[in-house]
Amino acid sequence: VTTKGPDHKKLFIVKVSSQNQILATAKGISKKEAEQKAAQKAMKNLIGRKLRTLTDDTFLMRRNRDD
Repeated sequence: VTTKGPDHKKLFIVKVSSQNQILATAKGISKKEAEQKAAQKAMKNLIGRKLRTLTDDTFLMRRNRDD
C-alpha cells in the first residue's frame, strides 16, 4: 500500500500480486476501498469476466438441498 497527497486528502494505492506478477492495481480514498477494488480487479483478471460489486451488506448464502 502506498499513499499520495496531503493528510486531509490521501489517496491509497494497492497492488495485488502473485508469484512476482502484478495482477491488479487500484486507488481509493481509504485503504479498505483500494484493497477491495484491487481484489475485485485481480479476480476479474484471473477468471476473465466482470464481477458484481460487493458492498458491506452483501452476503452469500448457500441454500440447503433439504429446503
